[in-house]
Amino acid sequence: MLRDWKTALFSLLFPMETRCIACGNPIERGEMCPLCAHAWEAALPAAQAPQVEGADWTACGLPYEPVVRGAIHRYKFECVRAASVALADPMIRLLPGDVDGLVPVPLHKRRERWRGFNQARLLCERIAQSRGVQVVDALERKRSTHEQAKLDASERAENVRGSIRACMDVTGLRLVVVDDVVTTGSTAAECVRALKTAGAAWVGVLCAAHPRQAD
Repeated sequence: MLRDWKTALFSLLFPMETRCIACGNPIERGEMCPLCAHAWEAALPAAQAPQVEGADWTACGLPYEPVVRGAIHRYKFECVRAASVALADPMIRLLPGDVDGLVPVPLHKRRERWRGFNQARLLCERIAQSRGVQVVDALERKRSTHEQAKLDASERAENVRGSIRACMDVTGLRLVVVDDVVTTGSTAAECVRALKTAGAAWVGVLCAAHPRQAD
C-alpha cells in the first residue's frame, strides 16, 4: 500500500505527459518520452563506455551530464518512474542481438523496500519489452552496503567486495548486466564475477549513464 501511495503521489506531482522530468519544461500531451526536446539536445554528447573488470563488453546510453543526472536522481529518489522510458531507450539501440537475458544489478531487500522498486530492473523490463529478451533475476545482495555515491574509488571497491552472488544456474548463458549509473565499475565488476563464477559463458555491462571521467 505504501508503494502504491508513493507512486500515485509522484505521478500526480510530476505527470510525464505535461512536464519534462529533467527541467520541468512543458511537454505536449501524447508524447511518450518524459524528456523535452531541449533536455534531450543537452544530453546528446557521445557517451563513453565504462571500464568494468572482467566484462566481455560494455556500453552506455547517455553521458552523466547535468540533465541526465537530474533525471536519474528524480527516478531513483523521487519515484519518477517515467524516467525509465527516457533512460532505457538509448540503451535499447546498443544491446547486442545474441544475448540470452538481461540481469538487473540487485538491491538489498531493505533498500528496495525503502525505495519501492529496483531502478535497474525497470530499465531491464523496458529494454526486454522492446527487444524480446527475458529479464533474468540471477543475482542477489548477500549484505547491505553503504551508498556508493558517498565513497571514493577505493572505498567503493571495498564496499561491494563479496556483496553480490548468483542465485541461479546460468551455465553457458550470454548475459548483460544492467544498471542506471556505472561510475568506477566496482558494483558491475562484482556482478560480472558472480555470474561467471556461476557458469555464464559471456557477460556484458550496459548502463544508462556513465561519467566521462570516473571519480
